[in-house]
Amino acid sequence: MRLDLNDRAARVSGDLYRAMLLAYPSDFRRHFGPHMEQVFRTSSRETVKSKGLGGLLALWTETVADLVVTAAGERVSDRRKRMVLHRLAVAACASVPACIAGYLHLETDADGATILVVLLGAFGCGAVCPDKPWRWSLIIGAGIPLALLLGHHTIGSPVVRDHDTPPLFQLLPALLSGYAGALIGIHFERPQMPAVPLRPRR
Repeated sequence: MRLDLNDRAARVSGDLYRAMLLAYPSDFRRHFGPHMEQVFRTSSRETVKSKGLGGLLALWTETVADLVVTAAGERVSDRRKRMVLHRLAVAACASVPACIAGYLHLETDADGATILVVLLGAFGCGAVCPDKPWRWSLIIGAGIPLALLLGHHTIGSPVVRDHDTPPLFQLLPALLSGYAGALIGIHFERPQMPAVPLRPRR
């Protein structure tokens, strides 16, 4: 009877530990979850046989403390990794309107089209990634002075457009549009509160 109770406790302990592995990110569980569960089940059986239920309780105390610390660390690491990849993708997307605006400014006289590209690009990047939208605005707005620098010193391309608009002037509309897009992005990211039904009047 005592042996059956210990075996049942070890089995339940393993099942509970498998459920607690949900605290880890899905990628971590997929790679390490089965091995961790197998190791813990083996440790539970050996601990119950040698030290009884008191030893199993001590094992659980140590395991829970370790699981809380490591799971929290993996969650933070996983979230940080996704955030970095997301920001790199947005930065890559921001370089597209930056190149287009720089080309239009360098090779044509289409100031209106250049401003439109800057505004739409900064607005879109700010809406997709509203955290610190000045970064995307800076990338897009810097496309024009970079294009001028490359055109004069690398390609040797003549500047066809006139000089009525300073190159750095594009940074101001880029910043304004980027922060406007960030406001839209924050609005749609904010969770909507469920409507509270009104009580019927008696």
